[in-house]
Parts: sequence; C-alpha cells; structure tokens
Amino acid sequence: MHNNHQHNPFDMRAAVNLMYVVVSGHATCVTPFVRRNFGREALGRNGAMAFVILFLYMAAYPRHVALQQFTLWWFVMLVLQRLKTGYLVSRGRSPHSRYDGYPYVGFLLPFVKDHKGAWIFEFLALLGCGIWLSSLDAPLGKLIIVSAVCLIVRTAIDEDIVRRRLHAMRDAEIEQRVLLDRYRRGDF
Repeated sequence: MHNNHQHNPFDMRAAVNLMYVVVSGHATCVTPFVRRNFGREALGRNGAMAFVILFLYMAAYPRHVALQQFTLWWFVMLVLQRLKTGYLVSRGRSPHSRYDGYPYVGFLLPFVKDHKGAWIFEFLALLGCGIWLSSLDAPLGKLIIVSAVCLIVRTAIDEDIVRRRLHAMRDAEIEQRVLLDRYRRGDF
C-alpha cells in the first residue's frame, strides 16, 4: 500500500534546526552569567532568541518582579559580554566566531580539570540555583532549570558535531593514505 505521507528531508532538517535555535536561545538566558570570552556571533542570534523567550516569560508572568529584574540583569550582562568580546577581538584574541564561551563557573571547583567536568558542574550549579529559586519565585526558578537543561543539551549536540567532524577528518586522512599508496604503486 502506498503511503501518501512523504517525509521531506528538508522539512525534517528545518524542524531540527528550529529546535536547535530555540534550545540555544533558551540556553543563552543563562550563559552571560556563567560563561565568558564568547565569539563575535555567539550572542547575536542566540541573544535575540533569548530576549524573545524572556519577553514571553514576562508576558506569561506579568506580576513576577524577580523575572523582570532577572531580564534586566541578563541584558546588562549580555551587553558587557559583547563589549568584552569586542575588546578581545580588537586585541587580536578572537576565538571561533560562534564560540559559546568559556565555562568559568564550571571550573570553580579545584578538582574539575576538563571541559566535560566543567559542563557537568555548570549544569548542576544552574540546576541547584533553579531549584532554590523556585522556592522564592517559581517562574524564575523554572526559567533557570529549563535554561540549564537546554544548555547541557546544546553543549552535547555541539560536542557530537565536533566528534563527527573529527571522525570524518580521520576517515579522510586514512583514505588519502590509501590513495597515495595506490598512486605510488601505479595502481590506477
């Protein structure tokens, strides 16, 4: 029997990309507080999406002053991070343009030695902060918790992309060695 519902791969790709943009935007609701040394473009689109998300939270919870104050401080931190990035770029110390920042909060514990450990501690710190804030202001706590989950999800996605690229580079290196050996033997 013929299935009338054809899956268009471009629609699936667009849906995955939209999900990634939303997750990245939600994660950016907390990254200006817990990371530093961003790339030039890291807080651009993600910052705009985070602003939309924060605006929607404020619209959904108009009487929660803590959420409004958080949004104001978030905006201040975003501007400060952008200024610091501009300063670093002007000094020739520019990371990848979309670099999502150094997880300095994650490295606060002396036994955290690598980025994976820093990302886990960063997530746990944000999760704990969100749970604690939920007892004081439920919408703000929920925002922090969801943002923490989105941050660790986005970090995992980004790391998977890097891992796949590294595997592709390794495979290309092996293929080029094999081709070079065949070329040297005149096997073509």
